[in-house]
Amino acid sequence: MPQVMPRRLYIRSTIQRIEDAQHLPLGHRELHYSSRRGAYFATTTLRTLTGYSLRCTEEDNLASTELFMFTKIDLENALLDSARLGYILASCPRLRTLLVEVGDACVGTGEVDFASLGDALRQHGKTLKHLHLEVIPNEICASPFGDLNILSMLQSLVVPFVALFGQEDESKAGELDWLVDTLPNSLQLFGGTDIENESECAELESVLGKFVIFDEHKALSTLWARRIGQAYSGLTSSAWEDIGVQRSRYGKVWSVLKRR
Repeated sequence: MPQVMPRRLYIRSTIQRIEDAQHLPLGHRELHYSSRRGAYFATTTLRTLTGYSLRCTEEDNLASTELFMFTKIDLENALLDSARLGYILASCPRLRTLLVEVGDACVGTGEVDFASLGDALRQHGKTLKHLHLEVIPNEICASPFGDLNILSMLQSLVVPFVALFGQEDESKAGELDWLVDTLPNSLQLFGGTDIENESECAELESVLGKFVIFDEHKALSTLWARRIGQAYSGLTSSAWEDIGVQRSRYGKVWSVLKRR
């Protein structure tokens, strides 16, 4: 008989084992807090939460008013909506790194509403330094994040291109101003995941090739690209160097450009 995983996560029986830990791994459960159990997550030594196949949606009762001490949250194959993203950010004032892979049917499918996620980031994510969001093929809302300039501490941003310009306004893919005006000038690393249409991808890469030389983004020193094509030829022959490839945590291969 296959093992049946519990539908809710309670860690009463493990609290003694995590009192002195700094890293808490969780898997194949719904992430559930209550005002009574939230204190367990607020254990002062816990700094990193790693989750696999967790459901973090509005249906779950996250009623805790505790503030957690996590500085890094890494959710792989997760189901995360904007309400719970806002809750995580508001409950973790020291959070600096948020890595999320939005999952597949294993944890449930649903619309990835980038506009609402953007609202949550603007309201609660001002102290984030690293944001990496990857979406396994799923239903995607057409509206983009919107302006992320308010995230003035953000140093690295890796998100789907569609999260930046949306699906209904594909004309933006060939423009530059929208990208320059949308992203904070604190960025040191920027990457955009592939989109399906090759012509749109080429246009976006062309925009990125121009974007990195703008004075507003002089701090940008690393660019992750899914391919090094004609759009980057001018960069790699001048101030930027192709230093090879890097495999992402989700198995994708990125070409890495570094400013000389």
